[in-house]
Amino acid sequence: MVDADKKPDALKVLDKLWDLTKKKGECKFQETLFRNRMHLYRDNNAILANIKKETETGPDPNAYKQLYVIQSIKSGIIPDPQVEKELTAVMASLSPSSVTNDT
Repeated sequence: MVDADKKPDALKVLDKLWDLTKKKGECKFQETLFRNRMHLYRDNNAILANIKKETETGPDPNAYKQLYVIQSIKSGIIPDPQVEKELTAVMASLSPSSVTNDT
């Protein structure tokens, strides 16, 4: 875990790595950067809104829109009562035939 006094510096480095990898093209650890950014910013709604906006604009070949929801669940950003609804939406976006209205 990042020490509280080192967290701002770590977030700056993480954001810089994220920006560089986006500009230079895919890398093997880009998903890990995405997940870590979300987890470390879980208490910052403004940054999370920016990350979500990034996932919703433009092409999404790495499925970051769905990954955003999954990481939000893992990081405790989405409250428990809303988890099932969010997972159903992810499943529907990936495979509409997998979700039925027979609940």
